[in-house]
Amino acid sequence: MSYLRLYSQSARQVVFAVFSGVLQSLVLIPIIFLVRICFDTFIPERALTSLVLVGALMTALYLVSGALLLWSRAATLDSTRRAISRMRLELVAKIQDLPRERLVSDEAAHLHSLIVHDTERVSMASAALVGQLLPSAVFSVALGLALLYMNWLLFLTVIAVVPVLTIAMRWIGRRSSRRVEEGRNAFERFSSGVLFLVERIDLTRSQSAEAVERARQERNIAALGKASASMGLWSSAYTIAQETVTSVSWSLILIVGGIAVAGGAMSVGDVLAFSVAAMMLKRSVNSLVGAVPTIIEGGSSVEALEALAAEPADDAYRGERLGTLERELAMAGVSFSYGTTPLLDHLDLRLATGQVAVISGPSGAGKTTLMHLILGYYKPSAGRIMADGIAYDELDLHALRTHIGFVAQDPVVFAGTLMDNLTYGATEPDPSRVAEACALAGADEFIKRLRGGYDTIVGEGGALLSGGQRQRIGLARALYRRPSVLLLDEPTSQLDERLASRLIDSLRNLPWHPALLIASHELGRVATRADAVYELRDGRLLTQTGRTVDDMLSEAVA
Repeated sequence: MSYLRLYSQSARQVVFAVFSGVLQSLVLIPIIFLVRICFDTFIPERALTSLVLVGALMTALYLVSGALLLWSRAATLDSTRRAISRMRLELVAKIQDLPRERLVSDEAAHLHSLIVHDTERVSMASAALVGQLLPSAVFSVALGLALLYMNWLLFLTVIAVVPVLTIAMRWIGRRSSRRVEEGRNAFERFSSGVLFLVERIDLTRSQSAEAVERARQERNIAALGKASASMGLWSSAYTIAQETVTSVSWSLILIVGGIAVAGGAMSVGDVLAFSVAAMMLKRSVNSLVGAVPTIIEGGSSVEALEALAAEPADDAYRGERLGTLERELAMAGVSFSYGTTPLLDHLDLRLATGQVAVISGPSGAGKTTLMHLILGYYKPSAGRIMADGIAYDELDLHALRTHIGFVAQDPVVFAGTLMDNLTYGATEPDPSRVAEACALAGADEFIKRLRGGYDTIVGEGGALLSGGQRQRIGLARALYRRPSVLLLDEPTSQLDERLASRLIDSLRNLPWHPALLIASHELGRVATRADAVYELRDGRLLTQTGRTVDDMLSEAVA
């Protein structure tokens, strides 16, 4: 994700922006020679009319230069906007393709910082590169040639400071790069800490950990302040060193030029014109050097983003065949493990349309993992999963998931309204279908009691809803799509007996008759209403052969 690749689709705009920036500066070069004419000819001869005309011409050149500068900045901002937007879209797509374990780990805050903060740094650096550094570099070369043409002795005087400036800039630049990296890391820790503080405030309060959390945040803030101060100091040192060296060169021009005038080798106009050119060069170099710290900081972010872009994508499934779940879902000899110990071992399951199956088992037995396998979040280490007889390896899983509804034990509810949460993923929400889904999920009763109804704000993570209400919202969201297969992970864990029984009966009688797979350790609530009951034990899925539901209930109670 180099700067060049960023602008691969905006090459013409970049060339135009740089050309306009260079032209804006070149328009000012005639002013150098006009100054010389004024002081060597018009002023000594008291040619006031000519002097006024030259002044008007110089004013016009400044106005044209200003217009070109505005034009160049507009082109720079537009090309940068397009390039950064493409980069951000690529990164969003990359995030969606990363393995699930990468996204649900502590690295989520790091990824958030990369997408939001580092792309902004690259945006600023890109604008500085196209709008400042490149035009200033070209103009500085052109102006240097003009200075050489005007007087080679003064030109050599200016050039004499270049090695000093180069050495100083490189030395400071290397140290500035290190401080930038330290600043990035400190900012990332601070950002992650604040994200944790906001998202885990209930944990902090329940554990009476306010003082501990404040101390942790204080350390992060102190580290960020120190890193930012160091980064700012070295950035200032970069600018001050450049200013000092160029000011010394200005002094040398006056000394050498004054000696040349006294000796008759140069006129006053020559020295003044050269001084004006040197001032222009100083401003150009200031712009060039001033862009360097921003570009260095952006370069560090580019490296981090390139590392993210190079990460391997989720290799679970890459099929392209469109499939449905009109008949059955099947798992044949499926094995899976998170580590070396198998969690699921040669598991077989067949789930037909309209069938209600219940899987029991203790926490950690693999019930949720089994559902994640059906969703295609992970790929089995052995065995196959099939939809209507077609293996997942051949199917487009993104399309297949539109036929699968999943309700987690604690469904995701995000900040926004109930309607936002219920219709998430729908391009054109249907209010009547929302009402139907809520009625089927048993969510309509409490929604009607809310003052805002479907427009009620639920808070981050659904903090303004109870656990049971979040579960019913999650179920209604799944039912809104009318899936062919409905996966429910502990759907009654936060419901009382009456609501649990009513929910299961409602699901059995859904008008489109989906296949239901329910994971529950509370068999008494769901098993009597199921067509098949399984137990997940030691990675194997066992049927009721030789065992009754009552036997399983008795064992669960014992």
